[in-house]
Parts: sequence; C-alpha cells; structure tokens
Amino acid sequence: MLTHWNKTITLFIRSETDKTVQWEKFIFSRCFFKHTLSSEFDEKSRINGESFIVRIPLSVCNVPISQGSIAVLGNVPDDIEANASGNDILRKYPDKSFKVNTVSDNTEFYTPHIRIGN
Repeated sequence: MLTHWNKTITLFIRSETDKTVQWEKFIFSRCFFKHTLSSEFDEKSRINGESFIVRIPLSVCNVPISQGSIAVLGNVPDDIEANASGNDILRKYPDKSFKVNTVSDNTEFYTPHIRIGN
C-alpha cells in the first residue's frame, strides 16, 4: 500500500429523480486525502481559498460519483435526508469535507483511481 493512501472517506453520492434529491452513503478505505489552504492578492485585498483532492482506488470504488456529492474525511456516522442540501455536513466538518465539483477517471495511472475535488 502506498504510504499516503491510508485514509477513510465517507462519500454521500447525490442523485436526483423526479425533482427528489437522494443521498446514498458509501465508505471507502485506502484513499488519499489532501486539503490545501491558499491565498491570493489583488490590488486591494487578500482572497483566501482552499482545495481538496481525494483519490479513491478503483479496486474499492464501484459506483459512479456525481458532481454535487459530498466527501468527508473519516468514517462519519451522519446521514443526509432526502431533499436536504447537505450543507449541515459541510458545516459540521468544515476542514475535512467538501462538495464534489470535479470527477476524473484516472484508471490509466500506475495506481488506478477516481480523483474527486472541489
């Protein structure tokens, strides 16, 4: 196992049918997790930002991941109710959760995986 691929990720996969939002919870082990804080300066102010990257080994990820899903570092006991936004989870775990904005199929890499990020 790769040294940094030792995290557990809880993923709430969002789906919508007939104007009803559903959340399905999955727990993945042997994942990579990175949280980076950054700042950028313009002429008048400083803009703070953050980025998240999660890599889930293809061997454990057997479900399609959609944009709008929510990833959390660790095995969390929470669930997200139908038609909820999921923002309560993001507020509860502010430094270790994010809404998935990008999904990349990295199955051709040396370590095949799905990469998600904000």
